[in-house]
Amino acid sequence: MKQKLTPECLASLPLKEGFSLDELVIETKRMFDEEGMAGLVNLLVAFMDLIVYPSLLGRWEKSAPHRCCDHAHYVVHSREVKSIKSMAGKLSLPWTRIRCVGCGKSFIPLRGYLNLEPHQRKTSELERVVAEVVSEQSYRRSSQHLQTIGAIPVPHTTLHRWVMKSDCDAISMKKRVKTLVADGTGFKQKLDADGSNRGEVCVVVGITKENTIVPYGAWTEESWAEISREIKKANHPSPKIKFTPIADLLVSDGEAPLVKYMGRLTKESQRCIWHLPHDLHPLLKYTDKAEAGDAKRFTSELAAMIDIELPGEDLERVGLEERLELEKKVFEAEKGVQHLVDEFKARGYGAAATYLANAKAKMFSYVRTWLRTGVVHPRVSSMIERMMREIGRRIKKIGHGWSPAGAAKMTRIIIKRITSADEREQHWQAKLKISGKVTLSFIGCELT
Repeated sequence: MKQKLTPECLASLPLKEGFSLDELVIETKRMFDEEGMAGLVNLLVAFMDLIVYPSLLGRWEKSAPHRCCDHAHYVVHSREVKSIKSMAGKLSLPWTRIRCVGCGKSFIPLRGYLNLEPHQRKTSELERVVAEVVSEQSYRRSSQHLQTIGAIPVPHTTLHRWVMKSDCDAISMKKRVKTLVADGTGFKQKLDADGSNRGEVCVVVGITKENTIVPYGAWTEESWAEISREIKKANHPSPKIKFTPIADLLVSDGEAPLVKYMGRLTKESQRCIWHLPHDLHPLLKYTDKAEAGDAKRFTSELAAMIDIELPGEDLERVGLEERLELEKKVFEAEKGVQHLVDEFKARGYGAAATYLANAKAKMFSYVRTWLRTGVVHPRVSSMIERMMREIGRRIKKIGHGWSPAGAAKMTRIIIKRITSADEREQHWQAKLKISGKVTLSFIGCELT
């Protein structure tokens, strides 16, 4: 049904003194932000209300699909105004409740037509904007931002409550990938029972055969053992059948609990070769008290030693001689690592020697996996570094005093925004219930 509406606007213009175009633009925007858009939505809803509920009054036929009893007879029970916040501003919607005189049941017909939940106080499109804004900046600044760009006065405490109740961070863990990447980063949380504010968020993502990143989730209160069980349960239909690994390779910084439990989900584990020299240097310099020059030299030696590039061609196009040369490089690199371990022991660098000895077996899993399957896996976790930097910026530099649940939820919102734009869009399209049937056109303005 199409209906032409004629809104009115009262303009007061100082014609003798003149005025700036900037002032006119600012005032016009203010009018539409504070009055115009909300007023137009209120008018359209009032128009729908006048059409919907009168058609239901009186006695219904027995076959009516929405009847509440066999002899339903509806009358107007009450009229009130429902306040709801939206990107158009604060809406004041006419809320007509009708009641069956037969059984006493009452309902609001317009709520069903507008797809609103009981006691809903904000629109889903506003919830979407809020989730996007707070993932970029603090709740307090987000409140100011919404006030500035849309004249939407929402306290930062209300924004926090909305985000914590939202399901926009929902991530399915049922997926199989080429490579599993797990990492963690610290954040400042509220003081716990021991008086510590140190918290850690654990992030797990996957890399598909098309080299796209897909998220599994983020956790703050669960151990790696619990995270592993959750992901396994989502991908293991029955404990009566043998579990099939969800990925070929796990790439991590080598944290012992992480490798132990998350490694159960994959066929092989790979130590991130960027973390190896990066983590070795402080062990040499601060734990083992090595000279600064020696620590730097040993770190550089290790970085050059383990830097083995895979051929650019597919495995089928790589000849036997080149494969043997690649295996020889791995052998020489492992031999060099063992030489470093022996030298560290001789110099009394126990922490560095233990670190390298434990890491040695999983340094070149990416090479062996490629030689066996022809599938190229990342040897570093750099593919998710942008995501980890964004997570760190939001929960470490911008916010502090997090609750564990709040930090985990914000992290899931961020990784979903960065890695799963299509899945996020599908979630909001389903929640907003966009049908494409509602269209509005601006015909023009008349001077009267």
